[in-house]
Amino acid sequence: MYVFHSLRALVWGLTAALFCAAYDGLAQSAAAALPNRLPLLGGRAYLNFPASAVSSARPVDIMSAKPDEQLETRIVLDFDKSRVVFFARELFRLADSHFTEEAARFESGPFTSMPRVIRTTDSVTAVVSLAAHPDTSESAILLQRLLVRTLDNTVFEVDAYVNPAGFQRRTEFDALATAVFNTIQPGRRLLNLQARTETHDELVFQLPNNYYVSRRHSYDFYVYNIWPLTPLLSTTENRILVYLGNHPSPRYRDERLTPTDAMLTDGRFLGKTIRWMNFSHPQQQLYWREQLVPDALSKQRLGAHVIISSNSPDQLSGLTRVAEAITRKK
Repeated sequence: MYVFHSLRALVWGLTAALFCAAYDGLAQSAAAALPNRLPLLGGRAYLNFPASAVSSARPVDIMSAKPDEQLETRIVLDFDKSRVVFFARELFRLADSHFTEEAARFESGPFTSMPRVIRTTDSVTAVVSLAAHPDTSESAILLQRLLVRTLDNTVFEVDAYVNPAGFQRRTEFDALATAVFNTIQPGRRLLNLQARTETHDELVFQLPNNYYVSRRHSYDFYVYNIWPLTPLLSTTENRILVYLGNHPSPRYRDERLTPTDAMLTDGRFLGKTIRWMNFSHPQQQLYWREQLVPDALSKQRLGAHVIISSNSPDQLSGLTRVAEAITRKK
């Protein structure tokens, strides 16, 4: 019972703080109850949590690369059998001067039609949406979403979830999530979106404007994802994935296709002539090309697997130019 009483006292204190008229007053009132200031996405922003909150990466199986802390952050709080999880992730989306209006329309299906702007400054704008009809059949039940625009005009998301036991105390955990979200403060880390050259391990990437590359490493393989940033309400979804290792997992196999189902087009990767295998599932708006390049890095004895994907076939040519511009480090 001590856990429930302490939670109730915490929530009552936070609920009282929410009636403060000024943001600064709210932040100061919540600070005592939420003393644990934790970074999101490698320092993109900060939120305050109860003292027991722990930053804990999303579990993965032993053969998978660990999550990139600059792309996702998972904060966990346990109250007896109840668990609350705050999950932040990069959206690779760009905001404009209409961010607060567009935030209400972004993937709005699960949420109420009246989001609330909780912070708006030059350095950060934050909009909270409440789940309209939480799906109680899920093991993680969505309560609230926070969309955040930072100084570089990029957008990331923080979702607040509870487990089924926690949903029985929805009112209290909704109040907790609201109080936590109200402590949002900008961090110093911004995304570099200028046209540039980046070197990661043995690869050199030539990135156009509004592109971002991430890197993950585990045991004997590397995974690089190249993300073009798109406007917040854009329906375009593009990505380039480069795997370096000797245990690739062809996407066509996951889609129950074979190389004979592909249309072949000429290409190059790391100085080698290749034939891109082009696949499509128009009904699913899924278009991609991929190829396996054995011994792509001969000194390291690593092969490569490249996947270029989009929900629009018109995007593949531009993405392919970015992929084919990747070179070896000299």
